[in-house]
Amino acid sequence: MHSAKGQESWCYESSDDSKGGWILHLTGRMDAANAASMLRNLGPLLQSKAPNSLTVDLAEVTYVDDFGVLVLIELRHMITAQSGSFSLIHVTDGVREILSLLHFDDLTEKIPLAGKQVPNIFIRLGDATLDHINDFRYLTSFTGSVFLALLYVCRHPRSLRSEDTVLAMQKTGVDALPIVGLISFLLGLIIAFMSSVQLRQFGADIYVASLVGLAMTRELGPIMTAIIVAGRSGTAFAAEIGPMTLS
Repeated sequence: MHSAKGQESWCYESSDDSKGGWILHLTGRMDAANAASMLRNLGPLLQSKAPNSLTVDLAEVTYVDDFGVLVLIELRHMITAQSGSFSLIHVTDGVREILSLLHFDDLTEKIPLAGKQVPNIFIRLGDATLDHINDFRYLTSFTGSVFLALLYVCRHPRSLRSEDTVLAMQKTGVDALPIVGLISFLLGLIIAFMSSVQLRQFGADIYVASLVGLAMTRELGPIMTAIIVAGRSGTAFAAEIGPMTLS
């Protein structure tokens, strides 16, 4: 029998069994203060002896925390890497509770991961079609709800909360004016720069202003405004409704 001492709060004794295995008797505390010292002393010794099995006796262990469990896991990794077996004996109720709480038996098991089967194109097409149908049904229901609410407000004008309506119009329209103006200005500047380079080849530079004005006023302006307002205001409304739904 061999014995050695780590720090003052823990020690160990080792012995060989009749089957070529190694029995490790631990004493004291297996905690954060002793984990590094335990691995520093037991790791090289276990690798040098290379037994075909390791049995850890925890009868004299007075305290185990998560660091102590990590020591046991590391010892188990070392012995399994050498194609040996690992076991615990004389586990007290307190130690067993900690091991169960930290799922010691499951931490070193390799759970096979099943490969995810990619659905074929017809399944993806069907799922996308059903999603679009559900979105269209929701959009139709929402449009109907808005229309019915508008009819109710027209029949009962006093039910309209004027202050909240004006505040919502301000948040949606007036407060969005700076970002809409900035994006429209930058987009018009890019169109003017690109079109001037091309129209200069034909001597039609004078039409750059008309091109930018018509393009931004008739086509791109409303589209960009709708996209920016929908994204900005929609995100703001979603962020406001989310906490209201939770509370």
